Order: sequence, then C-alpha cells, then structure tokens
Amino acid sequence: MNGKTSLVIAIALLLFSLSVYASEVVVSVTPKNKALDILSLYPDEIAELEINVLNNGLEPIENINLRVSVQESLTIVVGGRNTSILTKTFERIGPGQQELFFVSVKPKELSIEKQFVQVNYGFETFTHVSATYVEIVESPLEVQARLVKSALDVGESSKIVLTLKNKGQQPLSNISADIRFPNGIVGKSSSLKVDSLLAGESLADREFVFELDLSVAGEKKILMLVGFEDTKGKHVLEREFFVDIQNRSAVIYFIIIGIIILIIVALFLKRNPSKDKKALEQPEVKELEGQELKTVPMEGKEIKK
Repeated sequence: MNGKTSLVIAIALLLFSLSVYASEVVVSVTPKNKALDILSLYPDEIAELEINVLNNGLEPIENINLRVSVQESLTIVVGGRNTSILTKTFERIGPGQQELFFVSVKPKELSIEKQFVQVNYGFETFTHVSATYVEIVESPLEVQARLVKSALDVGESSKIVLTLKNKGQQPLSNISADIRFPNGIVGKSSSLKVDSLLAGESLADREFVFELDLSVAGEKKILMLVGFEDTKGKHVLEREFFVDIQNRSAVIYFIIIGIIILIIVALFLKRNPSKDKKALEQPEVKELEGQELKTVPMEGKEIKK
C-alpha cells in the first residue's frame, strides 16, 4: 500500500466518522407559528423560522456548525441587514438536549417557484442538510411608497409619499403605517392608522415629512412598516429607504477659511519682504586676509587704505 492510498483511506475514515457523529444530530426547520405547515408570505413580509438542533445521541456533541442559506427571491434579515447566508456554531449540546434559534426571512419579489431555506450542518465539514420552503404569493394590499429626495444637505427636509390600495376581493382591516427614523433624522409625521379598506378602495399620497439634524452626515436608512389584516391573519410589510446626507455647508465653510488664510499670508509677505531681499540691498564688506590692501565696494567705487 503506497502513501497516496493510505492518505485516501485516512480521509475516507475521517469523513465516515464525522458523518456518523453528525448523524446523532437532528436539525429541523419549521415556521415559528406552529399553526402553519408551510410558510406563505407576501413580498416584503417578514416572518420567522425556528431551527431546532437536537442531540439524539448518548454523548455530548461539540462545535456543531450550521449554515443557513436562501434562494435568490428571499433574503435573511439580521440586525436590519439583508444577507443570503447566515452561519452559527454551538460549542456544546448535551445528550438528549436541544438548542433553538430563529431566522427572519423576507421575500424580495414574487416568485412562481417555491423558495427553499436550507440548513447545512456538520462538524469539520457540512455533511448533512435540512430544508423547508416558502411560498411567495401576491398581496391584496398594494403599497406604493417613494422618497421624494434622497440626497440632502444638513438641515434640509424631505418626505416619503405613500399610497395604499386594496386590490383584493375582500375588505382589509387595521391598516397602519409606521416610519422608523434613525438617529439624526427627525420625523414630523411618522404614523398612519385606518380601520379598514374595502375592495378597490385606496388612500392616496399620504406624506411623512422629516428633517435632518445639524450633526448628522453619511448614509442613513429609514424603515417603513405597513401592517394590515386579511382572511389569512396579520401581516407586516417592510420597506427600506436610504438617505445620503452630504454636509456641503461644512465643506464650504472650510473652503472660505482656507481662502481667508491665504489672503492673510499674502498680505503679510507683501508688507514684510524676505530677509534675503534685505541682505541684497545692504552694502557688502569683504576683507582679504593676509593682505595690506582692503577693499570696500560701495556704489561701484574702490577706496584704498
């Protein structure tokens, strides 16, 4: 048996042992709402999935790694950020014990095909997989929202204009819109509540005005949450808007200060000629060492002593 064959056998045995070890772990992915067998969501609607990691063996397991991934029409929401992959590690799970954690997912768009949420897990490598899928269906509430102006200077104001329309066949109830502004942005109006919208009825051009704080700069995210109830239950749709705050006033201020400094320096140099220029204007006296004759050049004449 040569060295290469021994290496291949060793790797195969290692993978087999890891696979057997991981087979003691059972991972399931289900909707957090236990009343649902399949998660059915509208575009921009956020829902939570429960991921259960169970040690089904007689020995504790250590350093079990999980990777949650979604297909292109879905996104994972973590701390207000959107991503397609989420990783997690459990350092130790005792025999017969389980660990739970929740993952928020949101459809980005309508999709005819079901979108899978997949959990790969294992120890040194991902050797096992568990999955569920999400149906993305059309919402009966049409949400049209736009940010009037996204590039702003410090102290300026802008607004979000919202239009809601019930394009379904059944009435919608408890309609609401809430705007969540980050630090540095002050909302003059941030909420809207309506008891119901009948089929075909709409609310047009509702404005949410906001102003910028004098100390804020950079890109800021504004979150809009639109809630309503239909025959399926309660729903919350999430929209994001990004504002680019450019502190042009500060730039202009520093430019003006720079110009003033240059003017002051120019005036100072004009009133105070350089030392080199003064030295050239003064008569120069040269003394020749070791000679009796001394010359003093003054106005082109030579004086002998």
